[in-house]
Amino acid sequence: MNTYLSMEVDEQKIRYLLVEHSIKGLGLIGAGESMIQVGPSAPGALSSFVKELAKARKLKIDRLFLTINRRDTVVHQLSLGSVSKTDLEQIIVAEIEKIPSFTDNEFDYIYQQHETKNRNKVILGAMTDELVQYLLKEVKQTGIPCQELELAPLNLSGLLGSADFKQGPQAVIILSENLTHLVIFEDRQIRYIYTTTIGEEIWEDKFATKSWGEELKRTLKSYALDTKQTVGKHWLVWDRDKSPEFDKYLHHDLNLEAEPLNILQEWFKENINPAYTLAAIPLIYKVNKIKPVFSLTHFLRGSQAHNYKRLAIISILAAILITGAVLGFIIDRFNTIEHQALRDQKDVQSQMADVQRESTDILKERDNYLSMRKQLLFQATYVQLLKKLSWSRALSVVANEMPKELALTSFKVDEEGQVTFTGEAFRMESIAKLLRTIEISSILERGQFSYLTQEEIEKKKVFSFGILADIKTGGHS
Repeated sequence: MNTYLSMEVDEQKIRYLLVEHSIKGLGLIGAGESMIQVGPSAPGALSSFVKELAKARKLKIDRLFLTINRRDTVVHQLSLGSVSKTDLEQIIVAEIEKIPSFTDNEFDYIYQQHETKNRNKVILGAMTDELVQYLLKEVKQTGIPCQELELAPLNLSGLLGSADFKQGPQAVIILSENLTHLVIFEDRQIRYIYTTTIGEEIWEDKFATKSWGEELKRTLKSYALDTKQTVGKHWLVWDRDKSPEFDKYLHHDLNLEAEPLNILQEWFKENINPAYTLAAIPLIYKVNKIKPVFSLTHFLRGSQAHNYKRLAIISILAAILITGAVLGFIIDRFNTIEHQALRDQKDVQSQMADVQRESTDILKERDNYLSMRKQLLFQATYVQLLKKLSWSRALSVVANEMPKELALTSFKVDEEGQVTFTGEAFRMESIAKLLRTIEISSILERGQFSYLTQEEIEKKKVFSFGILADIKTGGHS
């Protein structure tokens, strides 16, 4: 029998499941959550949590499983025409680099394509190298093996294989602490994904909840118009302990019928809070030997390659120092081989020059760290200003003032107060109207295009656009 710890990690919280795995299946030992800052700016936080949890429970944990569900990661969809693989890679990289937290940082990504008659749908996920390195270092400090990683909610659909999920396109609404994901799937494959940086704070304001629900319905309608397919069922993942009647509220007050997603009962044979679904995903895949839809080991392999390169540089430096010492001894002792020793010394000096050039990368990483530290201090100050902003008012601008014939594919707010809209429309006038709405908004300013493309689908012009705006930080309460 083995004991596993499976965790969902965001910026300010860890939600975890402690599980026993035996020949009888999975047994739940315990579950909970802890408010704790996790990330590159908090070294040791994750490893300390794991060690303290094991000590408090008097358990020997045999394996760790991690689900990353953070605002500084990317889970995104692109809708493109027919492009080559090389062009597609360039488009994906350019799309990720538009996001402020990725612009000046090294990152890695994975993606999958789903080709339809007229379009090429791409689902992608990305993390900065800094975040991956942080997670690997924290796991290493625990001394517990961990090779299973999930970037939520990329692999959730792969577990939805029972008869309830096979009636055409269906949707899962995932309401987390700081994020909302809307995933439309069919045959265990993601067909559409929408993400917004709005989370459980909607429960504090009924108007915000209504605006949130209207935006989800608008997105579902946009999918139906685009694909000529109706989403048959809606499932809900939320913290049932915090809001026990939220599913009923959606049905009766927002006319959005969503059933609780209780797939954990299938694997654990217990009625577990749906909020722990994301934390359990990599564990369920591993224990049941299911092949993930998206293989997140790609991130681990890439980061380990960086580690090996650094070890190689250190090994070369050590080898050069040893070789130099040996050569010095030979030169002093054996003058008869002076000429050969001089040639060897030149070779060593050439190697040292090569190593110095390679060491530039290490110095660059140090400079990037200092720059990031300065940026984080600035963002921490800025976040204090943004906390004064009413999110219900931001949702009102998007849900109530946006032109009816225009559909968003994403709406995000980063820590620096920049708002990113991406979407599609049949008329340029609709996009222009959205820009004018931003200009007269009481909470937004400086609206501008980040990109605008046009394509013809079924003899209709479709405009895809991205708009950037800033949040006004003065005069809000």
